[in-house]
Amino acid sequence: MNKRRQMHLFIILGVSCVFVPILLDGLVPDLIPSWVLSLTSPLGGGLAGVAVGNLKHQKRLAKDRDYQKRQKELHDERNTAIRSKAGGIAGDICMTAMILVVMVVHAMEMIPFWLFCLLGGIYIFKFVLWEMLYRWFQRKM
Repeated sequence: MNKRRQMHLFIILGVSCVFVPILLDGLVPDLIPSWVLSLTSPLGGGLAGVAVGNLKHQKRLAKDRDYQKRQKELHDERNTAIRSKAGGIAGDICMTAMILVVMVVHAMEMIPFWLFCLLGGIYIFKFVLWEMLYRWFQRKM
């Protein structure tokens, strides 16, 4: 679903969140509690307002040539590969830090052994999955 269609759906949802509880409260007052009306009306108005603002912002950016140039540069193949590599390295560092923290906490006997084994298994699974995907991509590309 593209961004414009999503924003139009948010506008419809926001307007319905404002008017449907009001109509139901007028027709059948005992059906809807008062807190529902006091909750949905501001949330619906905020949702519709944000969607309208987002649509206007998209329309303004569509005319901006510098923005379109930056978007093309941002999504080119080289920058995508750099972003992917940086994400992989960050994931490896976070995973290693997680397992080290778990080992230290387990050494201090603050977590049960089964949780230690579960997190260690996730850590090993990550590397096995990485190796399998690496070999698959080598054959594929």
